[in-house]
Amino acid sequence: EFNWPNVKIIKSDILKISNKEIVKYLGSRKYKLIANLPYQITSEVIAKFLKEDPRPSRIIIMVQREVGERMLEGAPHTNLLALMVELYSDAKKLFRVSKNSFY
Repeated sequence: EFNWPNVKIIKSDILKISNKEIVKYLGSRKYKLIANLPYQITSEVIAKFLKEDPRPSRIIIMVQREVGERMLEGAPHTNLLALMVELYSDAKKLFRVSKNSFY
């Protein structure tokens, strides 16, 4: 348990719950997505929250280093994920988490 009145945790399958259901649960159209995403679903989750309305006001995610690098790649090495991120957001790398932080 925690006592943060401005934080609500939704325990659900992130790929199955719609953004509209999230807003209904939270009672507000303004929300932020904060997540540590597994490699296998990273692109799908990012696409969902960038394209589906209502979009989060901010997305803060931790992803595998290689995925993060692909998301931020520019021309001539761009890819579909990077194009989508560039089109819908102002993405930036905040910091690197050492592999020693996990056990």
